[in-house]
Amino acid sequence: MPDLGAGRTATIEGRTTLVRPSGSGLPRKLDDLLGQMASFGFSYATDVRPAGARTACTQLREHRFVRFREGRWFDRSGIRRGQVLDLRLRMCRDCGAVEVRDVSIDVLTPDHRVIQASRLKRRDHLIGWYSGSRPGNRTYK
Repeated sequence: MPDLGAGRTATIEGRTTLVRPSGSGLPRKLDDLLGQMASFGFSYATDVRPAGARTACTQLREHRFVRFREGRWFDRSGIRRGQVLDLRLRMCRDCGAVEVRDVSIDVLTPDHRVIQASRLKRRDHLIGWYSGSRPGNRTYK
């Protein structure tokens, strides 16, 4: 398991962010993740044609994200091993970088009791990032 305390800083959407290994278990290639998600079916899918990396993407690490895919994925080896997660993928309209967010609904309290439906919270955690530097071979970072 990677050291979750180690990391580097990057600017994402204009904000300085600590980027560290998450142990999310995501596949190394975006195509592999999309293939695994396709087995459940996508709840949202649209095609994005990257227009070409801008200086903001390559040097400043500021991306203009648009919603790309939403669907389910079975986490075999990550932090929530053995659970089906709801994922939202957003792609940079310029360079094609993709962020992966876990937007599952929390069903259990920390002591594992089911809570009332009105108190359920939707997660919105960034769990992975695919580089847009080589569109034909996007890899997990």
